[in-house]
Amino acid sequence: MISQALELKETACMLVTALKACKRRMATAESLTGGLIAASVISIPGASECLEEGYITYSDAAKSKMLGIAREDIREWKAVSENTARAMAENVARIAGCEYGVSATGVAGPDKEDGQDVGTVFIGCSYPDENGNRSCEVRRLSLSGTRNEIRTRTVLQAMKLLLGHMPAGQTSRH
Repeated sequence: MISQALELKETACMLVTALKACKRRMATAESLTGGLIAASVISIPGASECLEEGYITYSDAAKSKMLGIAREDIREWKAVSENTARAMAENVARIAGCEYGVSATGVAGPDKEDGQDVGTVFIGCSYPDENGNRSCEVRRLSLSGTRNEIRTRTVLQAMKLLLGHMPAGQTSRH
């Protein structure tokens, strides 16, 4: 079994390789991960060819200001929700002018938030489907571990979600 750090690096490498191969770009909108998705991608040589930009939108105000999500919607949906993750992914892709937008929002702990248990995470991926239309997949994760373990597992799952929406044949190792 490989270590989580090695799996993170290998997954980031696969992602950069796949994005470069199909000449597509990504952007990130991160809350609980605080920029770790973008940092994982940036750690791979050649990332500048595929990572356009990343936003750390830790507060509700930042989600509204940086990503254009209406404050009323965040109040209604709550920050840790499927709807918020979807809006984050869709809006960051649109704002950055990228094919892919990846988002992460959740509760890393130590306390509950918005009525959600520690380890409740929503990740989103906005992507072009096979017909060129915009689609978005959001997954709910129930993670365990320390605050940093939850954040690291979120990064790994978010990158794997994006890899799952890459064109066929584009997910080989770096």
